[in-house]
Parts: sequence; C-alpha cells; structure tokens
Amino acid sequence: MDYFVRDIDPEWVENLNSVLDDNKLLTLPNGERLSIPPNVRIMFEVQYLKFATLAPVSRCGMVWFSEDVLTLDM
Repeated sequence: MDYFVRDIDPEWVENLNSVLDDNKLLTLPNGERLSIPPNVRIMFEVQYLKFATLAPVSRCGMVWFSEDVLTLDM
C-alpha cells in the first residue's frame, strides 16, 4: 500500500486523478504511461480537505475520526 501523510494540494494531487480512477495509469510529464498493478492501494491521511478539489475527492473513499476518538497512544 502506498501511503501519503500530507495535506491535499491541487498542485500535486491533480496528477494522480488517472491513478485514482478506473484507468489506474500514471501519466508522466514526458507522456509515458505507467500502469498501476491491481494489488496496489493508495491511501491519503489528511488533517483537512480545505484545499482539495472535487476530482480527487470523488475518486476516494472517506473515513473520518473525531479528535476524541483518536489518541497519541494509538
């Protein structure tokens, strides 16, 4: 599983839209396309989504935990 722990920034996350949809292709700046294997999962851990656009959000599942449920001991 690939795991990103950072806030969603449209500058970099928009490049992952084709990876997150059914195509599962990463298109590089030179035009080369890399196929993502079916066993690869991508997870984002973010504190908030205020800079996220609808395109990547609509391609992801969401799980929310309130601050009183999670502790540093976990």
